[in-house]
Amino acid sequence: MLESKEKSKPPPRTCWVTYKLQGLSTEKFLKIVEKIMEGEYTLIKPPAVEPEELEEFEEFEAADSDFMNQN
Repeated sequence: MLESKEKSKPPPRTCWVTYKLQGLSTEKFLKIVEKIMEGEYTLIKPPAVEPEELEEFEEFEAADSDFMNQN
């Protein structure tokens, strides 16, 4: 077995989730959107969150916040 001293690069990302695009710099965002429009990359839209699920999450988040503030 041959071991390479160089780290191999991961393959380029070709699938993008809408939330991940929000954190990109303007320049990188525009490059990615261009490739999505040209069909080189795929845009994945996350499933919609039902209001009931959001309420449960908010309750959990509030309880978690209370716990963290106690310590």
